[in-house]
Amino acid sequence: MSEKKYAIHTVFIAKENILFLEQWIDYHMLLGFNLFFLYDNSKVQKTGGEHNLKNQFIANKINKYKINYDEIVKLTDNQIQIKLQKIQEKYKNKVFFIEWSPKNKEGIVLHEQRKAHFSCLQLLKQNNIDWCAIIDMDEYIVINNKKNIKLYLDDFENTDFSCIKMKCHNMLTRFSNLNEPCINICKGIKETRDAAQKNIIKIKDCNHIDIHWCILNNNKKVKETNDILFLHYNSNENDERYTPNYNIDKIDSDIKKQINYNFHNNKYI
Repeated sequence: MSEKKYAIHTVFIAKENILFLEQWIDYHMLLGFNLFFLYDNSKVQKTGGEHNLKNQFIANKINKYKINYDEIVKLTDNQIQIKLQKIQEKYKNKVFFIEWSPKNKEGIVLHEQRKAHFSCLQLLKQNNIDWCAIIDMDEYIVINNKKNIKLYLDDFENTDFSCIKMKCHNMLTRFSNLNEPCINICKGIKETRDAAQKNIIKIKDCNHIDIHWCILNNNKKVKETNDILFLHYNSNENDERYTPNYNIDKIDSDIKKQINYNFHNNKYI
């Protein structure tokens, strides 16, 4: 029997994520994911919706959470591309970077996250992926009662559940402590959120992927649970929901130990 394929798909901007990219890959590999389809939207000039209207987003400079990563990431575009190439070589046949630069009629490169998910769904089906998590690079999946994703998803193999819906727990931004892996950040918002949930989807039963939902084949169901969630490292200290005296530590201790070892012993590119 061939190894099951547990994938992650995301759309990302390289400069915004380059400081954290390999530890994010390493973390989810330790959790049991074995394929990554990463759509590189680094050439984006305009994102969608309210973030542009509020002037929160400036391409390759300020993200939608108002973090000016251009002031923090002191790397040229060429240096970033070299790092991406080295990561792809290191994780050969596991990590795939796919350029995603859709344009509008004026030739402006857009974000188009939903279209990226549609594109990737076809790729996932072509590659016979069993399950795929649709998350962002500042999001880390946590399983409460299993050691890895295979053990968790095996429980749904002979059921009608083909989508696992994960609640969000907002943590302080990854940029709040660059001297440590972001999984060491234990401050955040006290309660999980029922909004902005993300999904892990059985690909053969899926007809459409969106950012927070999917369309499944007839008779297939969505499982809502507290057994699995994701930590979203995106909050600022001025967020009114932020609880500075409340510690949140949901990361598996063995995985945290390995990530810290790799980080502090310069194992990451």
